[in-house]
Amino acid sequence: MAEFDWGRLLARWSADVLESRLGRSRADLITPEMAARRWLGYPPATEAQLAALEGRLGARLPPSYRAFLATTNGWSVATTFAGLLLPAERVGWLRDRNPELVAIWGPGGVWHAGDDIPDAYYLTYGEGSDPTAVRAQHFQTALQVSDPRYLDGECFLLNPQVVTAGGEWEAWFFAHWLPGARRYRPVSFHNDAGGNLAKGQGAVMTRKQIVSYRDDVYARWRFVLESTSVEDHANVVEILGLKASLADRILEQIRHVQHHVGSMHTQLRCRTGSAPQWVGLV
Repeated sequence: MAEFDWGRLLARWSADVLESRLGRSRADLITPEMAARRWLGYPPATEAQLAALEGRLGARLPPSYRAFLATTNGWSVATTFAGLLLPAERVGWLRDRNPELVAIWGPGGVWHAGDDIPDAYYLTYGEGSDPTAVRAQHFQTALQVSDPRYLDGECFLLNPQVVTAGGEWEAWFFAHWLPGARRYRPVSFHNDAGGNLAKGQGAVMTRKQIVSYRDDVYARWRFVLESTSVEDHANVVEILGLKASLADRILEQIRHVQHHVGSMHTQLRCRTGSAPQWVGLV
């Protein structure tokens, strides 16, 4: 069985967060004790707690994620958008914790994702991956391992439908504004966390990719609005523990897209030395 040096990685993660803007912006989540110890985690989950979680799920946890919980039973500050990583007692299947999200994104939902995506396309990871290339049936079996922070319900999921011979599961960062999920190769939860820590926000997108991202999100909003009644726009629903109407959620997504397009523009300008003229029209 592979060994995962979570203690060393998380100690480095703690130091980086505490010294970064992320740490300052999430100071409400960092207790004085955490700051003094320079450790953003919690006491480790016991073997009894891990066994209870696996018994409740009826499944064996991915080895690297199990080792993570055995190092720290949850995590306080994961990223700018995602909430805390859940302790073993609160980890659960997405269908149980948030059936409304599964109803929207799963089979037959308003934002139904296709199930006929070929493996050659679905199993593409990294810069060439498509966040909309998620299979609707996978929402019914995904494991939710983090809480949302904002209205868009960003969270981390583990997908037992894509598993390695060593028992590692595919990892997702889900958000409505992507729209869909950033999927990570099921090598290990440890490697994914280390890669995200080292790479930050990932590769800089090209102008064509940014325009495609913006247009795809707008097209999905247009489809949702045209396929629902005016009355439905005002109905309040709860998704990932957050209550909002469809209209509120779309307005929040517009704000997120504007933020991300601006951020991507800044990264592109830093790389090229000039700003694309179209950015001023967004």
